[in-house]
Amino acid sequence: NSSENSSENSSENSSRGPVPDEATRRVLNERFVAEETARAAAADADPAGAEAKMRATREALPIAKIRTELCEALRTNRVVVVSGGTGSGKSTQCPQYILEDAVARGVGPDTRIVVTQPRRIAAVSVAERVAGERGERAGDSVGFSVRLHARAPRDEGASVEFVTTGVLLRRLMRDPGLRGTSHVMIDEVHERDINTDFLLVLLRALLRKRPELRVVLMSATLDAKSFSDYFARRGGLDWGEDGKARSSVLDDSSSVLDDSFASTGVSCRTADAGSAAPLLSVPTKPRHPVEMFYLEDLASGPCDDDDEDCEEDWESADVNDLETDPDKPGTLLSFDESQEPPEFALDKLGETLARALLEAQDELLERELEEALAEERAADALEADEEDEEDEEDEED
Repeated sequence: NSSENSSENSSENSSRGPVPDEATRRVLNERFVAEETARAAAADADPAGAEAKMRATREALPIAKIRTELCEALRTNRVVVVSGGTGSGKSTQCPQYILEDAVARGVGPDTRIVVTQPRRIAAVSVAERVAGERGERAGDSVGFSVRLHARAPRDEGASVEFVTTGVLLRRLMRDPGLRGTSHVMIDEVHERDINTDFLLVLLRALLRKRPELRVVLMSATLDAKSFSDYFARRGGLDWGEDGKARSSVLDDSSSVLDDSFASTGVSCRTADAGSAAPLLSVPTKPRHPVEMFYLEDLASGPCDDDDEDCEEDWESADVNDLETDPDKPGTLLSFDESQEPPEFALDKLGETLARALLEAQDELLERELEEALAEERAADALEADEEDEEDEEDEED
């Protein structure tokens, strides 16, 4: 594992290095084209092989229908919004579409794509998935950078790096112009946390200074149009008569930014960006009917509070405990030897399973909290060591 600081510094240093001349860029792009050609040839050579199956899987995803539209939209627009439901493939495929299109157009060395994810585990897992689809390991054309752990992509360009939103914000603090980055893609933008809100404001302002920068917002909700409108309206924050900031994307009740900017008196008004960002929608249909259940409701059983007879029958129902197969993680096995009606037994099984999942959820949250505290302590220790080294250098001077 390497630290986040070292990974960020290395990526920044590479972007600030000497710009390759035209001949070098041409040689690099020829190498990238050869890589893409080799991948396609491997899939063609063995229709039953892993490469061919992976290509078929990618082409079957709903997002593949807008591949051409996405690439064309980014050539003529600085901001594009992609709306697609969970499972449409937007997180894994859109960065690859942009990368492959850039290589095909001869601008691979100039293409460095940064994709944000709201959580560390998502940034790492999606990076590894995309690298696997390209027949690589993370650290070649695809990499990731999360707090205290990174596997940066290659420096030559034609790369995709998955990061957490917090990592990109800290990178913007060190390098407000994001030099060397050609595309910024914000995934799960609909989740609307304070980091994402703040990042949208910074990117909105950065587009004024870097007209060549491209921004892609990816959302799983139908409210994606509001994000498209945000980059078209003047400034992104409107100021009301009461002096309180009102966001053109975010309503007053949900935006943490509104109160923050109003209290500090900082204005986010920027130049008019023109028309709304193109909105590309991927219609997806469930593969089977989906009915929503909440674990807390299932764990409480099917009886009403005032139905004593139901409660008595429910408590006397005999459904064996769940069993798991250690050789097959994620599988559950239950034996029901009672004479209860099937529906009743299934309800009892649902209650047992819900309780088990709630307990597992609590354990997972506890582990995540412990990991977060451990990372914070490690970061504090690293910062303290750096301060001690600086003090020693000052004393020597």
